[in-house]
Amino acid sequence: MNIALKAKKIKSIYYFVLAITIAQQLYMPADYKYFHLPLVFLTLITVDMYNFDYRDFVNEYRILFFLGCSTLTAAADGFSELDFRILYYILMALAMYFVGNLMYSTVKVFSMGREGEKRINDRNIKLFKSGGMFMKVYGMLVIVIMVLAFAYMMFDLLGFSI
Repeated sequence: MNIALKAKKIKSIYYFVLAITIAQQLYMPADYKYFHLPLVFLTLITVDMYNFDYRDFVNEYRILFFLGCSTLTAAADGFSELDFRILYYILMALAMYFVGNLMYSTVKVFSMGREGEKRINDRNIKLFKSGGMFMKVYGMLVIVIMVLAFAYMMFDLLGFSI
């Protein structure tokens, strides 16, 4: 498939997942179903750094699939008497794993030096040439936040209150 078509297709999927996620948050908010919206934004911001030729579209599709399913699970929980917390947390753990891979790859690219420059799109090349420290810190910080969110989910499932 042509790279322009791939880019257009995945952009449409991002917008669709973002739209249903925002709608779910606005019209069916819940106590524990909120972390998928920031993950959609973080993923969208991060993948925008890359040149289309070097993006891992398979990983992005996985992220979007699990985040979309998380959104639908959160919405279903609002309509049902059943508690979908465990399913939601499983989907979020899977999404966080793939977002973590994306963030780790981003940190590696911004640590590569000159050979990583071709992977970054032209709009963000200044960020890369400035040493990339912001993106390295950003990627590591997102990973730490996801680890803390995962720990929170485990504590919540085990019945501990924080």
